[in-house]
Amino acid sequence: MYPVKTSEYSHGFLLYTRATPHVDVKRLVTRERIDIVLRALIAIFYPGPERLDNVFAVVVHEPEGQVPVSLLFTPKCLPREQIVEQKVMALKYLEVLGRRRCKILPGIGYWEAIEMLRGWGFNPVILLEKGKPFTRSILWCNPVFVIGTNVDPPLHPQAEPYSLGRTSYLTTQVIAYINLLYLLNKSTLEHVMRVKSG
Repeated sequence: MYPVKTSEYSHGFLLYTRATPHVDVKRLVTRERIDIVLRALIAIFYPGPERLDNVFAVVVHEPEGQVPVSLLFTPKCLPREQIVEQKVMALKYLEVLGRRRCKILPGIGYWEAIEMLRGWGFNPVILLEKGKPFTRSILWCNPVFVIGTNVDPPLHPQAEPYSLGRTSYLTTQVIAYINLLYLLNKSTLEHVMRVKSG
């Protein structure tokens, strides 16, 4: 049984960071920019007043010279009520690290995470400024959008890089745009999810 099933989620996000998974609630803005990861998780799960339940996220920590760690976030890990503060998300992050919620995947780095997602039936889609033009057809192919936080994600031979345009966007802006595309195409999304679940 896979931890994440394609029939349960319209899409996912893989957040790539060189930051260590340690979170200091009193000092979130660090050189490694763990605060970007926290803001990205808020953007993924809380585009509105309630939690988005058809999305999941994998955060891949690959600090230089250290063993990588990946964290899996699903909607069940997080409260239904909207989280807007980074400190609140930081506390949820620490719960995952303490193995009280969701899943921690020690030793799973970027390449392993890409293969893991492919094994679950998802299609990793790397989003970079320089890539092929993004098309809406990508939305309906079990995508996991691969986004860098403090650095760009490495290119992968089995994951085509796509671009949302020539403008540079913040990580949270990219996430908001992707989630908005799904909300604007809600009727198509509902049909696709019905087909997936049989």
